[in-house]
Amino acid sequence: MYCKKDLFYRVGGNKSIFVDVRVISATNRNIAEAVSAGLFREDLYYRLNGVQIHMPSLRARKEDIPLLAQYFLDIFKQERGLPYLTISEKSMTNMMEYDWPGNIRELRNAIERAVVMGNGKEILPEDLPILSSRPMDSGMRVGLTMEDAVNNFKKEFIALNLRHTKGNRSEAAKAISIQRTYLSRLISKYNLQKVR
Repeated sequence: MYCKKDLFYRVGGNKSIFVDVRVISATNRNIAEAVSAGLFREDLYYRLNGVQIHMPSLRARKEDIPLLAQYFLDIFKQERGLPYLTISEKSMTNMMEYDWPGNIRELRNAIERAVVMGNGKEILPEDLPILSSRPMDSGMRVGLTMEDAVNNFKKEFIALNLRHTKGNRSEAAKAISIQRTYLSRLISKYNLQKVR
């Protein structure tokens, strides 16, 4: 967070204007590394880097899932006029076991979809647009080179996210924090065009 109290002049103006500004920025990238690599302006980094708040991903604080799910449910219950709608125990278990690659936004969207598509009484597991968290093939096998192991992981990881987004490349790219064009290149490289 960056705080600034200052005077400025509009372009072409002659009257000073006072501002009291708070800039809050967020990223899931290591900006210090990006600065070192020349991918982020150093002066901007030091200007913005006033107060740092580290927020772990949702999968690292699963104890927050029931509270967040209930919070979002309360919002959507009120919007839809469903005061008695609840979350089934099995649905909550599924949400706790899921890794939430899209973080809190994904949880919010999942609850909203379940409220809209459900029976209006109880959110059931089939109402939630989440995949069961199955162990992924890590790509670790004896005899593979490091490059082959990394490529196996990338292929499995991209395929998992594509299946989760039903082939929507924009959503998959957003979930794994890469550019859509880069994801398209990887899809071609690993021959994943038909994954849905």
